Amino acid sequence: EQDEPPPQALFDVSIADPPPMSAQYYKLVEIYEEALPLTKLIHGPNDAKLSFLLNRMGSIYVKIDDRDNAIGSFLGALRVQKFIKGNADIIVAVTLQKLGQAYYKRDEFDKAEECFREELQIRNSIAPTCQKDGGDGDTGNETTSVDAGSGSEAIANVLYSLGVALIKLQEYQEAITHLTLALSAWRTYLGPRHENVAHTLTRLGQALDALNQNEKSLSHYLAALKIFRCDPEQHTVSIIHLLHSMGNLNDKMGAYDRALRCYKEEVSTTRSKFGRHRGEISDTLFSVANIYAKKQNLNKSLANFGKCVRMTNLCFGNDDLRNANSHYNMAYIQDILGNYNEAKLCLVEALRVYKLNLGDSHVSIANAYHNLGGILDKREDFEEAMKCYGHALRIKLELEKPDELSTSKTYFNMGINCANRQCYDDAVRHFKEALRIRRGQLGDDDIS
Repeated sequence: EQDEPPPQALFDVSIADPPPMSAQYYKLVEIYEEALPLTKLIHGPNDAKLSFLLNRMGSIYVKIDDRDNAIGSFLGALRVQKFIKGNADIIVAVTLQKLGQAYYKRDEFDKAEECFREELQIRNSIAPTCQKDGGDGDTGNETTSVDAGSGSEAIANVLYSLGVALIKLQEYQEAITHLTLALSAWRTYLGPRHENVAHTLTRLGQALDALNQNEKSLSHYLAALKIFRCDPEQHTVSIIHLLHSMGNLNDKMGAYDRALRCYKEEVSTTRSKFGRHRGEISDTLFSVANIYAKKQNLNKSLANFGKCVRMTNLCFGNDDLRNANSHYNMAYIQDILGNYNEAKLCLVEALRVYKLNLGDSHVSIANAYHNLGGILDKREDFEEAMKCYGHALRIKLELEKPDELSTSKTYFNMGINCANRQCYDDAVRHFKEALRIRRGQLGDDDIS
């Protein structure tokens, strides 16, 4: 019994190379940092000039990707603004938006959510423009209304920001509520084909995807893609990300041919825009290889895993985890094809990279040892196989949240191994342990 391959690689990297940092920004930081203590000394700690300076510093820190100092600056500006203006002023709302975005970029999504909620409360108290009647994010039939009034676009922006933060916090249903309101607002004030509409449709698609509302999610992705393709040069990165999301979704829906078309267009677009050798392409090739495996086209699957390995080694080096995952899956396929020597070599390489990146006691290492034991059993190298099962079992039993069924597979294989070596008492002991676990997990009527 083999452990399953690892899940598909996540697509959570930026395609476009970041623009070079302007020396002007660093010079501004030096000037502002020199001005800050003087401003405090001359005007005091609660003056509007100090708030303005801190806000400017925060914005510059964002541009040079100094997130810690950006957050510190915005927090300082916010304190002064609330002291002068109170808690419900438009200037406070603007700073909360900047602070929330800075927290989001630092992956502090709960703090980002708090900022966006407070901003939304302020904006609604000043100009209550977005009134919710309900809604489920349907692209063609929103059941929300957005009333005209000053600040409506700003409210749409904070609704969008809040929805995106809630997706990161896995609060998908509430995210859909806020994003649906934002979508209605963007369509009302910017028109149905504005890029903000497309970005909101994309986020709605992500939330619906997470809730397994697959058809709705796909319709949102397609609607967003149609808008982005109105100006493909401007929105190449968004198109690439959408194609990958659509590939993943079609894969989940079992629409493998549609998924392959999405992935192939994604790779073609990426290479056309950014060149042939991009690390992100390795993630897509990994997904393509997995789909060919599901379609039982094992030779094409192996070929694409091979491409993935070459692209990974070229862009990230041969010690990258992508390399381990590809070799793990290649071993799985080589095993099915009966190429046990090739499968063994793949698992040995996977184990090397897993240990280098994850230490000695990770579930991926346990699964690789388990599968290597199965390969060695088929080669009748029973002693070495038993050592691998021992390593796998030790790690699985030490995990904080052990996978009982996975552990039972190792016990089962150890029983087979012992039987093949005519160690029947040990075989019975391992089989009994596997049976005990499976009965506890699956009941007495399960076929396994």
